[in-house]
Amino acid sequence: MSIIYNRKQRVVIRGQHSEYGSIKAGVPQGSVLGPLLFLIYINDLVDGIKSNIKLFADDTSLYLDFNDPITAKETLSDDLQTIQNWAEQWIVNFSPSKTKTMLCSLKKSPPTINLKFGQVELSQVDTHKHLGLTFSKTLNWSSHINSLLDSVTPMANILKILKHSVDRHSLEKIYFTFICPRLEYGCHIWDNCSAADASKLEDFQLGIARTVTGAKRGTSHDALYIELGWLKLSERRNNIKMKIFSNIAEGNAPAYLCSLMPPKICDLRPNFRAANNYTIPKFRTEVFKKTFIPSSL
Repeated sequence: MSIIYNRKQRVVIRGQHSEYGSIKAGVPQGSVLGPLLFLIYINDLVDGIKSNIKLFADDTSLYLDFNDPITAKETLSDDLQTIQNWAEQWIVNFSPSKTKTMLCSLKKSPPTINLKFGQVELSQVDTHKHLGLTFSKTLNWSSHINSLLDSVTPMANILKILKHSVDRHSLEKIYFTFICPRLEYGCHIWDNCSAADASKLEDFQLGIARTVTGAKRGTSHDALYIELGWLKLSERRNNIKMKIFSNIAEGNAPAYLCSLMPPKICDLRPNFRAANNYTIPKFRTEVFKKTFIPSSL
């Protein structure tokens, strides 16, 4: 799933399979051949689908960019019916109650699209968690950052208890092994979060830094980072983003990611002095400017 940064709107539908018919009955769970046989079993699910479709394990997501809500509803309704027909043919039961729809739009009054899967009307949500990232209908990351901090705060509280019996090196090890990776998961995607959300993350790490060093509130932030030798989370995110961008630019990434790269200047102006540089996309909004490809360039 990806998020668009233009004035179009996107509707995302995510469904979950509840049972797998003969696959579940014929192949022991946890077997080596299980995933392969399951992929073969559902491989033709995408046939006849007009909107975009993504499959991940037992989840299926449909998404569509549109300007006309009526056309979008017709397309998605037809696709849902196609999936329902496939499920009936191959004895697969979907879970309509677990299937949600979310309309992503920057408009103040976006349209309403009511969809049915089988005989069940799909409920509309404002946020949706997909592969560990919480997407919102307004394309901001506040819900994701809040959810992220809620998940790591209990771990930070454990560090506060351990600081009386564990040395500084061990506390740092625990932080960078169990907590920091959660704070950085998918950060190249949501690094365009608002300054307020980024500040929440930085404040959280500063709290960890005070726990590790025993410093009191009011201690200079720069002094804490100098003593510990840590980078700010914003700097760490930038390093991660540039490593991923470098892999994409060098072709060491899947084709669908490499295709996102803009053309090089040499493709447009062969005799230009900086011919090997990439062209910079034009920015209409600050939101687009801070996204992965433009900000990395």
